[in-house]
Parts: sequence; structure tokens; C-alpha cells
Amino acid sequence: MAEPTEFHPARRHVPALDGVRGLAILAVMAFHFTLRMPDVTFGDRLTHRVLGAGWAGVDLFFVLSGLLITTVLLDAKGAPHYYRTFYGRRALRIFPLYYGFLAAYFLLVVRQGTTGNDHYLWHEQGWWWSYLDNWWLAFVRRTEPPNYFWTGPFWSLAVEEQFYLVWPTLVLLLTRRRLAVLCGAIIIGAPLFRLWLQAHHAAPIASYALTPARLDSLAVGALLAIVLADHRLAHVGSRIFIGLGVMAAAITVAVFHAHGLWTYGGWEEGPGYTIIAIAWGGLVAAGATAARGTIAARVLGARWLRALGKYSYAMYVFHVPIWAHVRPLVFPGNRVPAVFGSHILPSLALGLLCGLLTFAAAFASWHLYEKQFLKLKRYFAYEPTMRGAGRDVSNVDGSPAGAGAPGTAIARAG
Repeated sequence: MAEPTEFHPARRHVPALDGVRGLAILAVMAFHFTLRMPDVTFGDRLTHRVLGAGWAGVDLFFVLSGLLITTVLLDAKGAPHYYRTFYGRRALRIFPLYYGFLAAYFLLVVRQGTTGNDHYLWHEQGWWWSYLDNWWLAFVRRTEPPNYFWTGPFWSLAVEEQFYLVWPTLVLLLTRRRLAVLCGAIIIGAPLFRLWLQAHHAAPIASYALTPARLDSLAVGALLAIVLADHRLAHVGSRIFIGLGVMAAAITVAVFHAHGLWTYGGWEEGPGYTIIAIAWGGLVAAGATAARGTIAARVLGARWLRALGKYSYAMYVFHVPIWAHVRPLVFPGNRVPAVFGSHILPSLALGLLCGLLTFAAAFASWHLYEKQFLKLKRYFAYEPTMRGAGRDVSNVDGSPAGAGAPGTAIARAG
């Protein structure tokens, strides 16, 4: 079995990957915070178009999660309590905030009709408690959630949770070569599945939210993990990933220039999500292999980006409710004022305010609530193996739920 090499970030701290996660949450918030930005002037339309592409930050989370989760699972093969350790650590990281938020939302908001719009969700809440709300979006609601919808972004958490249910077993049972072949098959198969959904007249959001339709992004990250784990492939493979990422980014920019980037309804539903994932794969590969002092390491390892990455899970959970409450207070009647004929400055000011409030809420959540559960991870410690002796494993993975201490090490993904 090929041993990890110096290019395998499981053997070193990679602050740049916290920065990558910070970029992802920044993009997602930019998308949601500008959903209702008026498009009056050319500048308004251009700004809205650019920030409106921030939905692709979810795909960056997927790629990063595929990389980090696969790395820790590969490193844990052969260790005692493989499943118990992985799922115990995942539960302690994800469930307290997720289920605590759901309880508050359904009891204090939905049941009381606080927003006046989502009372009907009281009878639908089982989809969220079981992490199946992405299927609810695709087959029950059949369209995207409205802007006030506090749990609207949770579909991606459901995708990752469903991925967690299957992927550890596949990593355990398959050799790295066969796992790589499976990743390639998923990368090819996911866009074909999305085209199949279109051909059978599924709701457009099905291609965006269903787990089988979005596994290509996770598989890109998983394939990168396999490449970096093999000393024969790591250096050349990472360069190939970066090169393919640059080409995919160029294609994405060309499509954006011609048509814009939308959550679903066009190019994205076919090859688009896959090409975007490959582009993000190049960025993640650059961050994972960035040598200290290089431009990539300095930019992605910037302290402010790493801070966003550290608290990204709670920021992901809180940012829509904060925006939904703050916006009507700042702009009564949802009327955005114009400054010199443009709505850019007021809209960006609102986004900055909501972003700061979101960061403050996430900071408080981490230190007052989430950290108390993470102390229990000592009961689910990874035990050393021949390949993983001496590794420092903590609570980091690539999803928003993986926010951990700065200085991410890939081996600490569990």
C-alpha cells in the first residue's frame, strides 16, 4: 500500500484550507444577502450578477468535504473502532447545533407563526429531523425555498449527511485504485443523472438538491484525497488537478460572461456543476499543497479568511435568519434606497452588517455552546495505526460543519 508523502496534507498543518472554507461561506452569504438587490442600473445588474454566482460556494464546500473526509477515512483504515470513531466525532460536531437550531425554529417560529409565512412547515418538519429536506425540495415543494425560509440552505447539509452514511463503508471495502475508479464513475455519472432528471420532467430544483445529482463535487474532492495519499502520484497529480481546475475555471468564466451562473435551469444542470467542481478542485489542490511563504499559502492562509472558516458551520446555519430579520428593519417595506442612482452601496452595506452579525452569532455559538460538546471527542479518539501513528486528529472537515481550530490538518477531518 502506498504511503503518504510530504504532499499529503494529513502529515502537516494546512492553514490555507481553513481559508478555502472561509471563501466558501463568504460566497454563499454574498449570494443570499443580495437576493433582493434591485437591478436598476448597469452597475446594479453587474454587481448582482457577480455576487449572485456565490451559490457555487456550496460546491466548494462539497469538494473540500470530499477531500478531507476521504483522507481521514483512508488514514483510519485498519484502526480499531473505525465506524464508532468516525460517526461519534461527526455527531458531536454536527448534531448539537443542527438539532438545537431546528428545535428553536419549529417551536418558537413555525409553531407560533412568528414570520407569518411558514406555519405550514409544522407538519413537514420530519424531513429536516431526518436530514431528508433536499428530497422534500425536489419532490414535495418542487421549487426553491422562499427568501424568508430559515432552513433553506440546509439541503446541502442533508446531501453531506447522506454521503457520510455510505462513504465510510466504500472506503473501508475498496482498494484505493477501485475507489479512484468509483470517483471517476461518479464524476461522469452525476451529470448524466441530472440530464435524466430533465428528460423525465423532474422539478428543476431536483438537479440542484438531490444527493445523486451532486455527488460529483464530493467525488472530485475524494479523488484528490486518493491522489495526495500516494507518493507516486501526489506531486504530478496535484499539478494535474490545478491545471484542470484552471481550464474548468476558464470555461466557467466564459459561460458566466455569456449567460451568467444560476442555481439551476440551464448549463449548470448538465455539465455545469461538474465543471465548477473541477475548478474548485484546482483551488483546493493548490491550497492543500501550498508551500509556506508562497502566494497561495499567504492569500488562502490570511487570518481573516481562516477565522471565517473556523466559524463557517454556525455562520451557514445563522446567516439566512439574520438576513431575514435585519433587512426589513434596515429597509422598511423592503425598499432599498438609491445612492447616486445606484443600489450597490446600500445593498453592500446591508450585506456587511448581516455578515458581521452572523460572525458574532457564530463566534458566540462556538465558544458558549458547540465547544462544550466537542470536549466529548476524547471518548472517540483515533487510535494510531502503522500509517497514521502520531497524527493529530480533531474536528475539521470540508463542509460548513467542519469548522475547527485554525491550522487545519487533513488528517484531522474526523
